[in-house]
This record gives sequence, C-alpha cells and structure tokens, in this order.
Amino acid sequence: MLYLTYDEYVGNESNIRVLGRNPQVDYPEHCHDFSELVLVCHGSGTHIVNGQQSLLLPNSICCVSERDYHQYLDTKDVHLVNVLYSKSNLNIHSCCVDVIKKLESEQNNFLITQSAFQPIFNLALAIEKEQNNQRKNTKVMVNLLFEQLLLCIERLDSRVTENSPVINALVYLANHYADPDLSVAIVCEQFKVTPKALAKEISQLTGMSTNRFINHLRIRHAIGRLRQGESVTSVAFECGYTDSNYFSSKFKTVTGINPSAFRKQTLVN
Repeated sequence: MLYLTYDEYVGNESNIRVLGRNPQVDYPEHCHDFSELVLVCHGSGTHIVNGQQSLLLPNSICCVSERDYHQYLDTKDVHLVNVLYSKSNLNIHSCCVDVIKKLESEQNNFLITQSAFQPIFNLALAIEKEQNNQRKNTKVMVNLLFEQLLLCIERLDSRVTENSPVINALVYLANHYADPDLSVAIVCEQFKVTPKALAKEISQLTGMSTNRFINHLRIRHAIGRLRQGESVTSVAFECGYTDSNYFSSKFKTVTGINPSAFRKQTLVN
C-alpha cells in the first residue's frame, strides 16, 4: 500500500493546504500521515474507505483521516478539491478541533445541496488563492478561512441534505445495492420519480444503465470480499445475488474472469 507523507506530498510551509484534482483519475489504495476533506465538484466514481465503498457524487464531502486508507475507482470526469491538514501544531480554535473530531469519527461522508456546497467550496478556493499569493499574514488568513470552512460544515442541518427526488433515489440504490429484494420500480415509487428520469440521471453521471449501475456496485463489493478470502457463495449472497451461478456470470462479464479464479489468483499473489 502506498504511504504518503505531508512533507513529501505537500511540503512543510503550512499545516493546511488545498490541492485541486482536475481530473481525479483512478488511484490505488493508499494512506497518509495527514487528514483531508474531499470536496466533489463534478463527475462520479467509487470511493473505497477502509474497505467500505461509497459513490462519488457532485456536492458531496468526505473526510479521510490519517488513520484511514482509501482508493478511487471507476472515475468519470471527477473534479475534486482536497483540503489537506496536518494536526501537528494545527493552531485553530477548540470548537473547530471538535468539528474535526466529529467529522473523523461520526460524519465522514455526506451529500448536500448545491446551495449549501457552494460556500464551502468557495472557502476552499479562497484558501488556495491565499496560499498562491503569499501575502502578508498569509498563514493567519489561511487558518481563519479553514476555521470558517469547518464552522460552515458544522452548521449544516438536515435541510441541506434534501436533494432532488431523483438524486435521493440514486443514493438509495447506492446504499442498498446488496439487498436481494432491491426493486428499481419500488424505489422509484418510494421517491416519486419515474424509472426513465432515474435512468437518465444515472446515465449522465456514470454512463451506465440502472441495472448495470446496481450490478457494478455489487461486483465492486464482491472484489473486495474475494480478496479477503471469502468463499464465492458467501460473497454472492452478501452482495445481493440469490444464485451463485448467476453471480459468477455477472462477475465474469465485468472483470473478464470468474470469481473462483479471481479469488485463487488473489490469494496466490
């Protein structure tokens, strides 16, 4: 696994640094001695943190601490703004320290509305601009902007997670893909959207059909479990398939190899 250090990756000029990733390409599993707030501005993909996968969607925020390991997969035109911070000698107000603790332990991945996301994004850009200009009292200003960014996140409430029904339906699919009884029709009825509208949103974000999108999430989950040595049958059921033969067929379609061979190959390596 790759291990990134703050000094090598960023430099030691400041404990806070903003780096844009435009685009963010697939990146292998890695960890680092710093923490980061990941702001997703555009595109879609799969973000796996500590073995748990989630969907990268515009206007989402993820916190990755120095204790975590993560990777990016299946990225499609993903644009990120990463707010990196090293907690060593980080000089911020105690209430902001509490926000960091909360983000790193409880609330590390959430999707908000565009109107709620934009001020946080603008503050990240202001930090980046301040760093690039290196004017008088830059470090003080960067600290103040970082504190403001953290407090803006702290002030988010349930209203800013009320996205459009079609986005909420998509997020529901992404969070419940392993349910063997998952039904696109029932989900659409639940969120009061048409299957056509949901399919259009998924296609625009991922380039996939609705069924392919669900299957893709299941196979991504299965790959991680097979690498841990779990049996093909148990993985199939864990990922939402009720027939291991059907699972093997879908797995081979996506990966080009059947799950038994993949598991054997992984364990040997």
